[in-house]
Amino acid sequence: MDLIHQYFIEPILADTGYNAVNTIVYAILFLASIYLAKKVMEKLNIKIDKEWFWATFWIIPIGALLRVIEDWIKLNYGALPTHFLFVTPGIYILLAGIVVGIAYLEKEDYAKRMKAVGKHLTIALIIVYILLLLLSGVHNIAVAITAVVSAGMCGFVIYKILEKLGYSGKENLVMLLGHSLDGFVSALSIMMTNYSEKHVVTGILMKATNPLAYPLVKLAIASLAVILAKDQIEDEEWRMIILLFLTIIGLGPGTRDLLRIILGV
Repeated sequence: MDLIHQYFIEPILADTGYNAVNTIVYAILFLASIYLAKKVMEKLNIKIDKEWFWATFWIIPIGALLRVIEDWIKLNYGALPTHFLFVTPGIYILLAGIVVGIAYLEKEDYAKRMKAVGKHLTIALIIVYILLLLLSGVHNIAVAITAVVSAGMCGFVIYKILEKLGYSGKENLVMLLGHSLDGFVSALSIMMTNYSEKHVVTGILMKATNPLAYPLVKLAIASLAVILAKDQIEDEEWRMIILLFLTIIGLGPGTRDLLRIILGV
């Protein structure tokens, strides 16, 4: 129990970020969750295809907005009893619960129902976020714009190169853009503001080289993932679910960090 508190609970309560132990455990759980998600969808007879990808994609903006709203609440009122539900790994369990719940209740029409729920919940959370902006004001807008433009340009250029090589697809594009955004928001917020990196591997990379090396490394790895997904994974269901999970760990944190610096939390 002491080890659990030291490596998992205390970092959340103190907001000190990740450590080597919880990073490894979360990585293992992430890989296991890909397999588990595939098996759950198979059990419920839900086909994992492009329509499934874009329907389930809605959990990304939902998760990012919930996380930012939780950041604002914690900064202004301290950690509430529900805090663990909206930070890693709780937030991923919550989002998985939404997906599985809708999949179980709407087996025959999962994609349509997931899109509807995702769209309405996202709109509601955007309204909450705008209200928080009115209360706290807009911050770091120059950093945010620079990050978005840089991420968009680099991600799109890389995608066009891959497209010419035969690796096209909107799923690939959004995955590349997501990791590009995550990389540039992290790098520029550290270089231009007082934010610091909380991930172990990322922190080591930035200290050993330069913060701008991070988005370049992320884009290189994401590009390799696009290539391997098409060349090595013949099963479309496995390819779609892996691409979605890769998009989640890129676009999710990237969107959250972007919204966070604009809100100033």
